[in-house]
Amino acid sequence: MKQRNQAFILIATILICAIGFGYVLKQKMSYVAQVPEFSLPYTFKEWSGQDEYISTEALNLIQPDNHVMRTYFADNVSPVTVYIGHYNSLENSDKAHSPLVCFPGSGWEILSNEKVAVAVNGQPLSFSRLIAQKNDRRDLVLFGYRHDDITSASLLKIRSQQIKGKLFKQRSDSAFLRFSTQLKQKDVHDASKHLEKFLADFYPALDRFFTPDKME
Repeated sequence: MKQRNQAFILIATILICAIGFGYVLKQKMSYVAQVPEFSLPYTFKEWSGQDEYISTEALNLIQPDNHVMRTYFADNVSPVTVYIGHYNSLENSDKAHSPLVCFPGSGWEILSNEKVAVAVNGQPLSFSRLIAQKNDRRDLVLFGYRHDDITSASLLKIRSQQIKGKLFKQRSDSAFLRFSTQLKQKDVHDASKHLEKFLADFYPALDRFFTPDKME
């Protein structure tokens, strides 16, 4: 009889703890932290930016909470076009579209696509790198996803980090990142180095938004 009572108390305790944990988990997952409005500087280092047009139809499709579509210029180097779609929460993030989906629908042919590690200020970042062609223009494109201090070509990895961020930091926002430059006479190696240099100048601005506590 005594053993039966002890077993009942143990089971009841486990059930109460499970219910309590489930309630706390639900509260954390339903809480949405105030995320600052996403923005990027128009000028940094030797670069100066100019906004590009993005259609209302495209924005209605991808539905970012905030976005930047901008081409940056510097003397004696090819310009770099940046698109960043920022999503304030985990729930909104699934609306981001990969260039593998969007480019062919806009008349671009994907010539190659591979995962690459790009060294940015000493840190290896994971991106997808593709070469796309439209008429006689060829572009080298890097794209990936960002949450907190993590940049990855893997959407699954970013989503798992967003869930952890929502549970433990009450912040689950993310961004889709795309950087492109025209190949022209440059080969892929030279164009990749050009984008790598641009990212070294550009990334501190992203870091200040996603990880301001680590920039202090």
